[in-house]
Amino acid sequence: MNANKLEIPEHLHNDIIALITYLEKEAPKNANRSKVSANDLARMEATAGFAMPPAFREFWLKGGSAYWEDEQLTCLSYCYTDYSSADNTLYRMLFTSLLFTGKKSELLEQEKGLLYACWIVGMIKEGDKRTFLSVMHWAACMLFI
Repeated sequence: MNANKLEIPEHLHNDIIALITYLEKEAPKNANRSKVSANDLARMEATAGFAMPPAFREFWLKGGSAYWEDEQLTCLSYCYTDYSSADNTLYRMLFTSLLFTGKKSELLEQEKGLLYACWIVGMIKEGDKRTFLSVMHWAACMLFI
């Protein structure tokens, strides 16, 4: 790692859990974890209406929700905690984005059910580029077949 610039191996951009683990080892002072209990995860899954992927369940229960930031990069893996239980759905993200711009979308409201089934569980932001990692309920996926 360069002292002035964190160099991230390209393959880690496709695995947010591995990326957060790498970042916590390379620059631990920038890492923040919030404890996630089994009850927190159960509340999140009850709200979503489906179980989160096993890799995320294990990651959250072992180390908590994660947030890492410096001037170059922001990376997070979100889960409910005892103080935060926002519905991080694709609908909520798009609705909020439109709200800030003062716009409305009929399509967004028409597809609300489908977009609520897609939960954002991670984000990587490098400069102006953002990558969101989401999980979708299997029933919503069936709508695309």
